[in-house]
Amino acid sequence: MHTQTFHGPDGWTVVADRRQVFPDDPGQGTPLMVYAPKAMACGTLARVLDTAETDTNQGHLLPVPGRVMAWLEQIEDQANEWVFQ
Repeated sequence: MHTQTFHGPDGWTVVADRRQVFPDDPGQGTPLMVYAPKAMACGTLARVLDTAETDTNQGHLLPVPGRVMAWLEQIEDQANEWVFQ
C-alpha cells in the first residue's frame, strides 16, 4: 500500500503518499497533502500547519478552520510516521 488517507472534520483529509518520498532529494515530492472538502483547495501538511491556509484551484488562499487545524496537529506525528517508515 502506497497511500493512506486520514479523514478529518468537515470533509477535510490528509493523504500520505510514500511514492512522493525521495531520500536522495528531500525537497522533491509532496508526501503529505491536506485537501479541503471536494478537493477545492490543497496544501502540504507542513505549509498548512505553518500558515493555516490552503491554495484554491483558482489561485486564492482558503483559511483552514480552527477545528481542522487542531485535528491536523493531532495527526501530524502519525501521518509522518506512516509515510516515512
